[in-house]
Amino acid sequence: MSDKDERITTKSLVKSLAAEYNVSDADIKLLDWSTKAGSGDTDNFATDMVAVNGKATVSGKEVAFSYMAKVLPNGKMRQEMVKKVNNSL
Repeated sequence: MSDKDERITTKSLVKSLAAEYNVSDADIKLLDWSTKAGSGDTDNFATDMVAVNGKATVSGKEVAFSYMAKVLPNGKMRQEMVKKVNNSL
């Protein structure tokens, strides 16, 4: 697996896996992961969905994982709109 969306970070994956398996971040080692679009370019204006799949070791045991991540969209206009709405809440 080699394709990665730059909006998904190894830090966020480690945090997610540690929370899912109720272990510390130090117990997680990412082995391999990739991303692909979880929604099309015109599916949603305010957010994008990204599918994340991979393998990691959790406390020494190899596991496969699959997540859907909601991320800030690419494109300055869309990002500014989301930030403006969030600041008004």
